Amino acid sequence: MRGWIGPTAASWQFVLGIGMACAVTALPVLILLMEKLEILRKPIGQRIMRYASIDDVMIWAVLALILMDWQRVGRQAGFLMALALASWPFRSLMRRLPERGQIGIFNRSYYEEVLVVRVHPEVLKNSRIPPSLLTKDIWKDRFQDINCFDRYLTRNGIVVRKFFLNLSKKEQKKRFLDRLDRPGKNWKFSEADVRERGYWDDYMKAYEDMIINTSSPQAPWYVIPADNKWFTHAAVAAAIVETLEDLKLAYPKVDAAKRKELKVARAMLEGKKTAKTPKP
Repeated sequence: MRGWIGPTAASWQFVLGIGMACAVTALPVLILLMEKLEILRKPIGQRIMRYASIDDVMIWAVLALILMDWQRVGRQAGFLMALALASWPFRSLMRRLPERGQIGIFNRSYYEEVLVVRVHPEVLKNSRIPPSLLTKDIWKDRFQDINCFDRYLTRNGIVVRKFFLNLSKKEQKKRFLDRLDRPGKNWKFSEADVRERGYWDDYMKAYEDMIINTSSPQAPWYVIPADNKWFTHAAVAAAIVETLEDLKLAYPKVDAAKRKELKVARAMLEGKKTAKTPKP
């Protein structure tokens, strides 16, 4: 038997594998036999095939266990867990996409994956991504993924417009102090925002790189000066209005048949008698 199996295989794997392989090849023979007996398409034949199919699935499952590389099971399981953790935010995002005819607003969303995690490498390190994926091209790869997702949305009829509100460092400081000075705005203040000001240049570089690499004709970025709120609101509103106008939205046109139905409905509402439509 040693001449038939590999050096790392066990005898029980060989014997069980041969037996299962014989059982798998028995299914085509069973089909041919029932076809010859002319019972394959009869109720008894269909019942036999259902049982045989269930048995065949179980056999393939056992074969998969036999052929599994048990030394790599731990690594494979770790990869699947990491994939599940990484896909959870994506599934959450997909559930919140606007339905047809609706408008949805996302605050940063998946673009955070090329901003905060880039400025703070420890966030990326603690994200449990397989080390083999943490290469020098990770940001290039993520830009490509973002572009692919934006393209997926546009190809499914979702119009994507992205706005970067460009607030100066001086104006940000002024607004933070205003939140501290006015009790009604204290709830908006966060100490973490002050700490993040120390990474201002890093954030500006990350924003610039993101906008350059993820802007496209189908999903463009609008960089809006944000020091004056009135101008910010006006500029964003103008971009949205322009986008809605490009969609050429209009109410459905009413044809002659529909107008006739409306005339009949008006007559019925006003209590007027109308000629009954003859039954076919």
